[in-house]
Amino acid sequence: MRTESPRAGPDTAANRHPAVMFEIIARNQPGLKTFYSEVFGWQYQTGTGGFAYVHFPGHAPPLLGGIGQADPSIPGFDPGHAFYILVDDLEAAIQRAVAAGGSQYVPPTTVMDITSR
Repeated sequence: MRTESPRAGPDTAANRHPAVMFEIIARNQPGLKTFYSEVFGWQYQTGTGGFAYVHFPGHAPPLLGGIGQADPSIPGFDPGHAFYILVDDLEAAIQRAVAAGGSQYVPPTTVMDITSR
């Protein structure tokens, strides 16, 4: 993922309730756990109801969220949910995802750099 600096402004300072967790409700939890473990090295802690929790370090980069308008004519803008994972080597992560059964739907795309805020 390539990045650009975000625009600073009064609107960004007012966002006091950031997302603090994500959930993936899988049709095949064991398969999805294996996929994310193979691609991103995730390790899991089993919690209530068999939920597989993924713990991240406390000093992760700041989180950026957004709401976009669906446009099925543009790849990646179908209605639904998306989350983005920081990796050291994007091309290697894409190769691991494809090798683990995933698909690349859109090419690497420039987004705002949330690490320099």
